[in-house]
Amino acid sequence: MLADEVDRLMEANATLTRILGAIEEYVYSSELLPGGGHAVRFAGPCRERFLGLSVESARDAVWVDYVHPDELDLFRLAHEDARRTGGLDVQYRLVGADGRVRWVRDRGRVHRAGGRVFLDGSVLDVTALRQAEDRLTEHVRDVDVLATAHRELALSPDPASARRAVCRAVRIVCGATGVGLYEPRGAELVLIETDGRIPCSSVLPAGETSGTARAYRAGERRFVADAATSDQVALPAPGDAAMSSVLFEPVRSAGSTVGVVTVVWDDPVAALPARVEALLPLLVAEVGVALERANLVDQLSAAARTDPLTGLPNRRALDDLVPRELERAGRSGLPLCLAVLDLDHFKAYNDTYGHPAGDLVLREAGQRWRRVLRVGDALVRYGGEEFLVVLPGCDPDGATRLLDVLRRATPRAQTCSIGVARWDGEESAAALLHRADQAMYRAKAAGRDRVVAAEGAQDGSGTAAQAGDGAVTEG
Repeated sequence: MLADEVDRLMEANATLTRILGAIEEYVYSSELLPGGGHAVRFAGPCRERFLGLSVESARDAVWVDYVHPDELDLFRLAHEDARRTGGLDVQYRLVGADGRVRWVRDRGRVHRAGGRVFLDGSVLDVTALRQAEDRLTEHVRDVDVLATAHRELALSPDPASARRAVCRAVRIVCGATGVGLYEPRGAELVLIETDGRIPCSSVLPAGETSGTARAYRAGERRFVADAATSDQVALPAPGDAAMSSVLFEPVRSAGSTVGVVTVVWDDPVAALPARVEALLPLLVAEVGVALERANLVDQLSAAARTDPLTGLPNRRALDDLVPRELERAGRSGLPLCLAVLDLDHFKAYNDTYGHPAGDLVLREAGQRWRRVLRVGDALVRYGGEEFLVVLPGCDPDGATRLLDVLRRATPRAQTCSIGVARWDGEESAAALLHRADQAMYRAKAAGRDRVVAAEGAQDGSGTAAQAGDGAVTEG
C-alpha cells in the first residue's frame, strides 16, 4: 500500500511538472521570513528562462538579484504591502544573465501555516503586452501632436505662431533636442523659427555647403548619423554643445522647395525610427501648408497696407509706422519730424485734364519724392492728393531744407504745400499729425508752394521758419 501511494504521488508530481512546463508562467512558493526577505520553497519550470540561466544555475539564483535596478524599490514595496494585504500584483523588469530585459507581472496570495507565512504566486512574461501598450501610447501621442499642429495651423492668428506650432510638433515626434525652420530670403536661407536648442547658423549664404543648403537645392532629405565627422554640419560655436545627429528635411509646396526643416539630436541616432519615417512627411506637408498660408497672409497684409495707385504705404500702414517711430525717438533721444504734403489746386487739375492725368501726377509725385528722401524716411499716401513724410533723426531746419527740395521735385509743373512739425517728446501721434496738418494749411493760406514749420506743441506760438517762393517768417 505504501509503495502504491508513493507511485501515485510520483505520478501526480510528474503530471504537475508537465502541466507547469507547458504553460508560459513561472509558478513558485516562497516563505516570507520574519526579518524581511523570502526563501523559495518551490520553483516550477521556466525559472531559468526568465533569468536567462541554465536549469542548474537557476536553482540557486536569487530572484531579486535580477530585478532591474530602477524597479527594486517598487519590487520591495510591493512585497511589504503583500504581508499586510495578503495579495501581490506588480509589474517590473527583469534583467537576465543573457542581457535580455523582460517585463513581468508577478501575482500571488499570502497564507499562513503553523506560524509561518508563505507567498504562492506566478510570474508571467508581459514584455509583448507592454511593448504594444507603449506603441499604442506613442501612437495616441503622435496623433494628438498631429491634430494639435493642424488645429493651431488652422486657428493661428499669424504666420509666426503657425511656424512655431509645426516646429514644436516635429521636435516632439522626432524626440529631438531642437528644430529649426529655414526659408529663402533673396539668395540666403534664413532661420525663421525654432523650437528647442538649435545650434546652427541663422543665415546661410548662397552656395553654402551645409546639409540645410544642400537639401534645399536638391529638394531631397539628408540624414547625418554622426555629425562630428560630417562636412555637412558646421562646428559648434565656442561654449555651445555639439550635436550628435542631424536631419535636413526639405519643405515643398506647389512642386518647389520653399524651406528646410533642420532637426538636431544631442544623443546619437543611428537611423530614423520607422514611426518618424511615417509621420515626418505628414508634418512636413503641414509645414508646406503653413508657409503657403504665411506667404498668402504676408501678401494680403502688404496689399492692405499699400496704396494701389502709387505703390506707397497707405493710411493703415501709417497707424503702425508713426507710433513705432515715436517710441524709437523716445528711446534714442534723436529728433523726429512729421510733414503733411498737399498738391495745390489738384481738383482743378483733374477737372481740366481728367482723372487719368491726375492719377499720373500722383504716381510720378510719389516716385520723384521717394528719390529725394533719405534711407529710413517714409513717404505715405494719406488720402486723395495728401501725403505724409516721416523724418526720423531730422531736426526742423534739416527737415525744412529736405522738404523744400522735395517740393521742387513735384512733377508736371504742379506745386505742393507742406507743413512740418517736430515731435516734442511727449505728445501723441494724433497731436503731432494735427500740428503738421495745421502748418500745411498755413502754407496754403500764405500763398501755397512752400514749406511751413508748425508752432510749438506746448504754447501754440513760435517763429517757425518757412521756405518757398517769396517766403517770409511767420509769427
